[in-house]
Amino acid sequence: MNKIEDFDKEAGIDEIVKQAACNAIEKLKKYYQYTDGMIYTISTILNLRLKLTYHRDHNCEEKYITETRDDIKNLYNTIYAPRLDQNIQNEDLTADDNLLSHIYKKRCTLKNKSELDLYLRSPVVPGEIDLLQWWKANESQYPHLAAMACDYLAIPATSIPIKRAFSGGTNLISQKRYSFSSKTIRACMCLKS
Repeated sequence: MNKIEDFDKEAGIDEIVKQAACNAIEKLKKYYQYTDGMIYTISTILNLRLKLTYHRDHNCEEKYITETRDDIKNLYNTIYAPRLDQNIQNEDLTADDNLLSHIYKKRCTLKNKSELDLYLRSPVVPGEIDLLQWWKANESQYPHLAAMACDYLAIPATSIPIKRAFSGGTNLISQKRYSFSSKTIRACMCLKS
């Protein structure tokens, strides 16, 4: 967005282009707030090409990066970390069982933290890679994190494919309708007529 804002200040740029840049900035400002949503943040971290380096590379404050890391850890520990068998009744446990359960719970918690920490500490993977395929292939190494990745990375960025959203434009502006105003064309595209 900064580059577009700077573009508006450059000399020698046609006013129509500057106006288009201003319109683009307004549209970006309208939707940019949604990129701070939890879904986008978690998806970015689970993208092994980006992880937390994306935030560092884009000069995010360390406080924001720490909050982001804490958010994903809390979500992971709340929903995706394995739990002890919830069917065991506490009153049926002896003192020895309680001790073993306590030790196992600590070991299990440490293991879960290290699964997420291991992933976050591993280097980013450069180049093109199918993220969902990678998580499936590495499910044995990161079983619980892979489940989380499957849930978050499978979410499409839009509700419809982009090509389908704009595919009607070529049929709309034909030999017979080339003189429509931009307002009429926009209305026809919105109405899909």
